[in-house]
Amino acid sequence: LMATSQFGGTVALVDASSGRLVHTFPARNGALAPALAFTSDGRRLVTGGEAGSVTIWDMATRAVVRRLRFAAPVFATATSPDGRLLAVTRQAGAARDAQVEVRDLPSGATLFTRTVRGGAGDLQFSRDGRALFASGCCRGGSTVAAWDARTGAPRFERTTEDHMTTVALLPDSRALLVGDEDGAVAMWDARTGRRLGPATTVATQAIAQIAVSPDARQFAVGDFGGGATLWDVRSRKRVGSEFPVSPGVIPSVAFDPGGRLLLTELGSATAWPTDRRTLQRFACRIAGGNLTR
Repeated sequence: LMATSQFGGTVALVDASSGRLVHTFPARNGALAPALAFTSDGRRLVTGGEAGSVTIWDMATRAVVRRLRFAAPVFATATSPDGRLLAVTRQAGAARDAQVEVRDLPSGATLFTRTVRGGAGDLQFSRDGRALFASGCCRGGSTVAAWDARTGAPRFERTTEDHMTTVALLPDSRALLVGDEDGAVAMWDARTGRRLGPATTVATQAIAQIAVSPDARQFAVGDFGGGATLWDVRSRKRVGSEFPVSPGVIPSVAFDPGGRLLLTELGSATAWPTDRRTLQRFACRIAGGNLTR
């Protein structure tokens, strides 16, 4: 299943295999509700929006489990792998910077709040739940930072006048992919924030989103020019040609657990296989027989 935010603040639940609309959750967090996250066990959906609230939904019953209030509109949510911590990025409309707030869900207590320069960006826990990563862009600069998920103790923080537009954590939580306004992607050490080698230009315009495949071998990029491409993590070379996307649309990219690439645009989603065996079977069906070597 995948969840997408819709106009008016509703959230659509879609079967990623068939593309069928499974359920529509009513607007509970304002007319703009961009913050979506599933818990690691898939039993809960966490949504947040401009009303400064977060709603937790039960996936089996579609009922509201809990609602939480925050001091400003919520632009990103993340839950720890054990389901005990909730992190949100909140930002008031006129504010230059955003705040990342972490709460203990069983007690509801706020554990810490940290400022992220440049505005609301990406938010993600490490696989072991010990670290929290956040980015901020693009009001007067940008930031990529990491903290201890329970204490808020800093691991690293890098702030620059240039715009680092998005980040994605590799599945083993050892490295980050960081996209920037020049269309380049760089790899950073997730413990120190140190860049690991030169950046690779993957688009002609700013990077809007990065997604990493479950096996960490590939990453997908959506850019503000409306492009969507697939890349090899190790070689930094593009895999295949650019994916077809509707003109004037910035595509969202994600991988399902089986490694298929999901492209979402204007309320629709397309699933693309990325493994050679599936693509070869598809090509053979088109050719009407087996391909020669």
